[in-house]
Amino acid sequence: MEQQFYLNTYSERPLTDRIIQIIHGARYYIKTGNFFFREPGIMEELKDACRRGVTIFILSNLRDDIDRLPAGNKLGKSEYDPHLPNLADLVELGAHVRFISELHAKFIVADGTLGMIMSSNYTKDSLKGNPECGVDLNAEDTKYLERVFDTIFSHADIKLQGRDLHGYVLKRVVDPVEADCFYDGDTNVLLTLGAATDEEGSREQTNFVDCNIQDIYQAIADTINEANEWIIMAAYSFRNLSKLPLIRSALINAAERQVAINIVCNDSVEYSMKEIARMEQAIPSLKAEGFPKNHAKFLLTESEGLMFTANIDGKAGLLSGFELGVYLSDLQWQQAVEGLRLLQKEKEYLKG
Repeated sequence: MEQQFYLNTYSERPLTDRIIQIIHGARYYIKTGNFFFREPGIMEELKDACRRGVTIFILSNLRDDIDRLPAGNKLGKSEYDPHLPNLADLVELGAHVRFISELHAKFIVADGTLGMIMSSNYTKDSLKGNPECGVDLNAEDTKYLERVFDTIFSHADIKLQGRDLHGYVLKRVVDPVEADCFYDGDTNVLLTLGAATDEEGSREQTNFVDCNIQDIYQAIADTINEANEWIIMAAYSFRNLSKLPLIRSALINAAERQVAINIVCNDSVEYSMKEIARMEQAIPSLKAEGFPKNHAKFLLTESEGLMFTANIDGKAGLLSGFELGVYLSDLQWQQAVEGLRLLQKEKEYLKG
């Protein structure tokens, strides 16, 4: 089967179905990365896979749970967020879980033959409510993604070893990665990887402090620069759209070429709408359309397409963190265009 583009809309869930299909079909192992592990259905699927003998490797982000470390990893008085408890449950079933603070990417690889990059978190909103997108990878891109996963997993900063009567057992590991080990010229997969910076510009001292990969940022700018007729850019957040010089210049130049520029955004993210308004002052022809709950992230022109996990943000997203992207095939480009049309129809229907 040719690799597909999946777009969850307000009524259809092809991406969710595909994620479950990949987990169901795994025979030997699953490698997956996600920002949140909260949705009960996906957690049960992963647990069932463990029970039938599938080895599961997970990369995630401790997020606010990082404050458990100086507190002695104690169990929270109220485990109101199931993210860390769910991961501990999987460890107790034999899964291997590690954390890096940079992670925002969402992806899954099964048995080395199936790979997918998606915008969706493992949460109820992402899998059963938000517009979200995902892309099947071909064999070579799956192989490359798995190599990226294996490298990051082996150099992850923290291992979740389980929990005991006192709390979570977390082990810190100092094992810096070589900055140039991820580059591969024969892949459609794009990578952002770099430790976050503080207000003074100093990088966090993680195992990825020496990495400074910004392929997604460059690919977005290059794709916009090559557009001759129209551009559609979708994301949940456009926090720093006017402060990303490569993208800002590419959009201004595109407008000067009379290219139609359309922004698809989440209409409830106030700071994002303000940032888009600032760009509209610089590019009067730019048109923005808000979609309720949108979390899909992609870029389309009349001839090319990208899907990515990053928001159009600066410090975290396009310039640092761990994010993934991929160029679309001709079929995936066509499916993305058709999916956006369906989403537009559903939005109009919901408005009544």
